[in-house]
Amino acid sequence: MTAPHDRIRSWPIGLFGMVMGLFGMALAVQASLAALGQDPQFSWPFVALALTGLVVVGTGYGLKAQRNAAAVAADWQDPLRLVFFPAMSISVMLAATALLPLTPGAARVLWILGAGMQAALSLAVLSAWTGPRDFALAQLTPAWFIPAVGNIVAPIAGARLGFDTVSWVFLAAGLIFWIALLPLVFLRLVTLGPPPAPMRPTLAILAAPPSVGALAWMALTGDPDQVALVLMGIGLTFGLLVAVRMPAFLRLPFGLPSWSLTFPMAALAIASLRIGTGLGVPALAFLGLGLTGALIVLAAWLLLRTLAAGQNGRLFQHPPMPTAP
Repeated sequence: MTAPHDRIRSWPIGLFGMVMGLFGMALAVQASLAALGQDPQFSWPFVALALTGLVVVGTGYGLKAQRNAAAVAADWQDPLRLVFFPAMSISVMLAATALLPLTPGAARVLWILGAGMQAALSLAVLSAWTGPRDFALAQLTPAWFIPAVGNIVAPIAGARLGFDTVSWVFLAAGLIFWIALLPLVFLRLVTLGPPPAPMRPTLAILAAPPSVGALAWMALTGDPDQVALVLMGIGLTFGLLVAVRMPAFLRLPFGLPSWSLTFPMAALAIASLRIGTGLGVPALAFLGLGLTGALIVLAAWLLLRTLAAGQNGRLFQHPPMPTAP
């Protein structure tokens, strides 16, 4: 069993992916309540769980930075763990989004903090990708979409808080990130096959950028329209691809990449609910409700597995990095 001090020194940055999943679940519950005509205050238990996760994970990584700065530098130098740094800022912006209907003042403060972090971290990651370091195609996984997702997340609360211009800039940056990376990810998958088994759940992240993009577009333009429907349709296409493989993903040994299944599912559920109710398409609304129910079950199962892995120390072991053949 890993000693507590060693656990802090090895605190995985991938835990912020779990926080994203928990906030995604809370937001999906809020969207479901809205679709059913219920008060969003009933989502408080889910929001509180996600906030607790953010505080615990953020505190753990902060202590790691204080006690073992070299390990944080190693995270930054690792091509896989590098892309999880923007998951910190995404988690803060998701907290703002979840709190917006509950405590708007706190949401504004968190959004400004998260948006500033996202701008800095996404620029830093892009600089690392285009800098002197060499990245092999085999090291590229769908997790590389995370910085793009962060930029697309920003407008969801930003537009409602009055930051329209900044939100449009974030959306543009996120979409160009996504469009540039998508053919590279497919090239990697087609020519080299799927990522190593522990990383295969990250394939679900393919559904996140278009699904979140639909939500950002609706936040900026108002009611659902054809653009939002097209983006949601792209997300649904990728979601169906993931659904076919879901039984195989759930049979894999548990690891933090398993949390990659949750946030994209939440984004697709919310987009389906918003577009289904806004355009009067009951099938999409029912799809969103069904996805939300499945997400709650999946997140509960993953949370129990995470707690067990933390207890026995497996949580603090890094997954194998993809390497060039």
